Amino acid sequence: MKKYRLVKIIIAFVLLVGLVLAFPFSRSLAVMSVYSAAEQRDSVLKNEGVRIRLPGGFSTPEKDWYPFVITFNADYFGAYVNRPVDLTILYNFGAFNPAVGCSSFYNPKSDYFDAFYGAYVIKSHDGNVFGYLDNGTLDVAEMAKVFEYDMNVLVLQSLGCASPEFGYTLTGTGETTIDGRVYDVVDAKITTQSPLHHVADFQNAYFQYGSPKRLFIQKDFKNTSVYGRIYASELPDQNITLCFYIIAPNPQTIEACEADMIDQAKVILK
Repeated sequence: MKKYRLVKIIIAFVLLVGLVLAFPFSRSLAVMSVYSAAEQRDSVLKNEGVRIRLPGGFSTPEKDWYPFVITFNADYFGAYVNRPVDLTILYNFGAFNPAVGCSSFYNPKSDYFDAFYGAYVIKSHDGNVFGYLDNGTLDVAEMAKVFEYDMNVLVLQSLGCASPEFGYTLTGTGETTIDGRVYDVVDAKITTQSPLHHVADFQNAYFQYGSPKRLFIQKDFKNTSVYGRIYASELPDQNITLCFYIIAPNPQTIEACEADMIDQAKVILK
């Protein structure tokens, strides 16, 4: 009897796992929650005793963002910028639309098209804080390399875009305070490419965003532009650069995300 009950439990578990993996949204939640937890254990945050509390989509009544913020360690960023640095990225993207089985990240008609928000935590091992000049001024060109690597390598190439493009035009600078800390703020208009494309081979990125196979597609990775805002601060005693960021298709979404997510962020240092 006990053996029969165990067999029933195993069958039920297998069916449950199969059901979860059959639907893009539940598959994304299952895969990304496990992946994010694993990345967190070997992140700059964990190694340096920095905690960031950043709200996810569950914190708002609107169907705007993915339920939780994901952690990712960009292991090859140091080689990309030719500096001994480690980069951990916290990120979130547009909510899933069950009708099409993918994130609004793909949808050019959505306010969350090609949109992200999160944090960059950069640990330098050469004694110089990344993205800042010796006089404490923000080095915008160097900081833009983080956006470029994120959008070109981590996002577009993961979707199969062979030759991604990146450019930016500054539209404003200033300062703000988040959780009692002063941040340099830079706004820019970014030229990039749409993540929308015809689905051919399976891409690993489909685990998190779903695939856009049910969306109308005119051209793969069409040239487009988005707006970006970065909030940067240095922790010189730890050689760490701490940044929050937003990327969105329009200024209204930038402002809404700032109020709902970035302004609510908490940074806890050891």
